Amino acid sequence: MPSAGLGNYVAHGFAILHAATDLIRNSDLPSRVAGEELLKRTLHAEGFVCAKHEKTACTRTNRIITNVFLNNQRKRTTDSVVKDKVVAFKKSKRSKSP
Repeated sequence: MPSAGLGNYVAHGFAILHAATDLIRNSDLPSRVAGEELLKRTLHAEGFVCAKHEKTACTRTNRIITNVFLNNQRKRTTDSVVKDKVVAFKKSKRSKSP
């Protein structure tokens, strides 16, 4: 089980990425780099890691949060496109049937 501090950090990270999706997409940087940079500038470790390891832990956690968020976003987009294509294919098959 993750600590409450880590859980809050991850939840805030997802909320920030969700709110800034358009900014990330329109950035000159690759999406993953832009997302990580955004989290680095806006999130601060809230007691889930010691001060000595804060920078490393936050960098790795930000990378994981960004990757999971963007992968989930891509899957949702791809799934909706596939569903639309399946519906269109089924409609075309029905209209061609005698």
